[in-house]
Formats: sequence, structure tokens, C-alpha cells
Amino acid sequence: MPLNILTTFIIGSALGWMLRKTTRAPQELRGLVLGCCAAGNLGNLILIIIPAVCREKGSPFGAVDICCRHGLTYASPSMAIGAIYLWSYVYNIMWIYSIKTNVEANMSDSTISRMSSGENPYGISKCFNFRQD
Repeated sequence: MPLNILTTFIIGSALGWMLRKTTRAPQELRGLVLGCCAAGNLGNLILIIIPAVCREKGSPFGAVDICCRHGLTYASPSMAIGAIYLWSYVYNIMWIYSIKTNVEANMSDSTISRMSSGENPYGISKCFNFRQD
């Protein structure tokens, strides 16, 4: 089960990378696109589907009680493992891309030159009484 979920995250990351290259997503959205594609295939829908399938007349999984018990017993750990992968894999992907975006923005942005010249980079010095040393 953990390997299947990890495979889902890796395939989602590969599809997200292809989507990012195809659509030429802006630099600030690249981590978000990768993270959403990686984790978007794993959801909570299984908690709704299992009881619905088990309660159908002529269910292929046997008695309702046994089907629900075994199905939900399987679904709960898979969701827990998915949450662990979400916070250890997707969170770090988004964090790394946000650092890259901030570093690249600070290197190429003209706010550094504006800050060194004494001008407020956010343009709010006229609204508030900021001391400009």
C-alpha cells in the first residue's frame, strides 16, 4: 500500500512537470502546479464509495457488514499514509519552489535598487509617515 501511494505521487509529479512545461506556467506557480498534480490523485472519496458499493443490492463483495468493515479498514491507513506523503513530499516540493522563486525575484527584481536608493519598494510612503533615512 505505501508503495502504491508513493507511485501515485511520483506519476502525478511527472504529469505535473509535463503540464508545467506544456503550459509554461509562471515561476511563482510552478511549485503549486507540481504539488497539486502530485497529490490531486489521492482523495477522501474512497470513504464515500466503499459504503455505497457495499450497501448496493447484489454487491460483488459479499455481506454488507463484512464489506464495510474490511473496506474502511483498508481505506483508513491508505489515507493516513497519503497524509504523511502529502506533508513530507508535496509540502517540500512547494517549499523548495517558493525559495527558488523568492531568490530569483530578489536577484532580478528592481526592488533592490529602489531600496538602496531610499525609495519605498511598496509605494506606501505617501500614505504613511515613514522616515526615510
